[in-house]
Amino acid sequence: MMKLCYKDIEKVMVLDGITPYVINVLSPHEFYKIVNLLNTQTASRYDDGFVLSDPETLKELSLKKHGDILIDFFNMEFNNRKIQNAIYAKAIEIVNNTNIKDDYIRSLESITQLINKIILELDVQTTSEVTLSPIDIVKLGNLKVLEWYKNPLEMIVNYINLMTNLENIDILFLVNASQILNREELKKLFKHCAYIKLNLVLIESKPHFEKIQNEQIIEIDNDLCEIDY
Repeated sequence: MMKLCYKDIEKVMVLDGITPYVINVLSPHEFYKIVNLLNTQTASRYDDGFVLSDPETLKELSLKKHGDILIDFFNMEFNNRKIQNAIYAKAIEIVNNTNIKDDYIRSLESITQLINKIILELDVQTTSEVTLSPIDIVKLGNLKVLEWYKNPLEMIVNYINLMTNLENIDILFLVNASQILNREELKKLFKHCAYIKLNLVLIESKPHFEKIQNEQIIEIDNDLCEIDY
């Protein structure tokens, strides 16, 4: 369990992996400010904004480490630099911590033998040193995420599964998701996130429709007054 606070929101969000939160920000200026802050905090160590903490230890946690944000659903890149780096990091972890490391060592030996054979055929005095790191070997595979989805819900669920697997994120912020997902699709999304214990926080610029199940709604009106329901 974690807690999420924001200086301009009185309600403390208790993130239990089951309860989705919706923050309706009706003021365009405040909406931009909040989305921009979350985008910055999930991408860097910038701390002046939302505060994530462990309620037991009272230790402040990094949103960059624990969170991610989806803003543009129309230009999602499943093979962007961030995801590619996460894939390579995960692959290197596998090489270093599983029996595959033995295969890696054998592959280096095979490559060394191949280079030595080439040198013999060259009939030129040369020296060589094979220094392929695990990342060099992994990059030879040109790994790419297979993109498949039939609708926005599948796209978001695929992204969620990808990021929870690669980066172990605990929180996902979705910006204006209700503009591309209908009520039934949101229910399915909430159910999937609760099943995998992913904390979901929707940031909306328009009034939210009827409350869905156990979601917690925080509304900030144009006068920056807060209404919880």
